[in-house]
Amino acid sequence: MQRIELLDTTLRDGAQGEGVEHSLSDKRKIALALDRLGIPLIEGGNPTGNPKDQTFFEEARKAPFLTQAVLVPFGSTCHAGAAPEEDAGLAALLGTEQPVVSLFGKADIRQVTEVLRVTPQENLRMIRESVAYLAGQGRRVLFDAEHFTAKTDIAVHFRKGIMNRFDQLVINSCRNIVLRQMCFHGGGIMSGFCIEQFFF
Repeated sequence: MQRIELLDTTLRDGAQGEGVEHSLSDKRKIALALDRLGIPLIEGGNPTGNPKDQTFFEEARKAPFLTQAVLVPFGSTCHAGAAPEEDAGLAALLGTEQPVVSLFGKADIRQVTEVLRVTPQENLRMIRESVAYLAGQGRRVLFDAEHFTAKTDIAVHFRKGIMNRFDQLVINSCRNIVLRQMCFHGGGIMSGFCIEQFFF
């Protein structure tokens, strides 16, 4: 039977709204409330270059306060042209000493070529090597497939390439290290469109 796990993003994605500002005390109270609700995975923020989130994870590392939930740090793949072992962002994720990490990367070809300004091949390398590196360090990796929306033939082909690499990573590792999360950023997405996107 297939198992469904919940990952709550209130402390990270939920804090991006205009006028929303969580203090360290707020983050701790929200995490405790989610823990009491039985949420198994709580995305705690981005410890890379965010002092408040760095402190939050550091305090949680020194004095764990959740009874059953896992705090999940959030960050990006390694940078273009860089090896994951030398990437400060991945080092920050590992430095939280949490068993699960959430890693985001681009899943829309336009974002790859126009925002990251790298080739599709380099983007796939960044994803593949970052996931493999974190998994090799004993972490369970939740991959956030950002901008998983475009409907053109080339975009669908590109997404299939990403998903195939995830599947191969799982096969090669012989254990469940990757959870694929298809992330929409457009808002107002209808269920029929989601089905078209997920079951291509």
